Amino acid sequence: MQLQEQLAEADVFAFPSIREFGGAVAREAMATQLMPLVVKYGGPAELVTEKTGYLVEIGSHYSIISQFRSILGDLASDPSPIEPKAAAALQRAREQSTWQAKARQVFEVYEWVTGRRSEKPWFGMALESL
Repeated sequence: MQLQEQLAEADVFAFPSIREFGGAVAREAMATQLMPLVVKYGGPAELVTEKTGYLVEIGSHYSIISQFRSILGDLASDPSPIEPKAAAALQRAREQSTWQAKARQVFEVYEWVTGRRSEKPWFGMALESL
């Protein structure tokens, strides 16, 4: 079975990595309407919100595994949070990750930098509050 076919059969994308700084895999999962479960660290943590998925606190290897196990167990018992979070994840991916969305974001930044826009653009990413 091809990866794309496997993803189409899935509901949740559980990604416990603490070494994924860009977050591309979480973005791709969201774009296929998978609800992401990621560590609150690096790129994935900038993309996933409480509305679009689950974030587990960074900690020891055991702590991360324990949090993933708990969330996945809860979802296995009650999968009702998956569908609304997955739909919100897809919407967030469409709003922020398409080429059209990226072009709009770049345009908004240029408008702000050149003084044609007074407010700094905000695209819902965690690092923008720094």
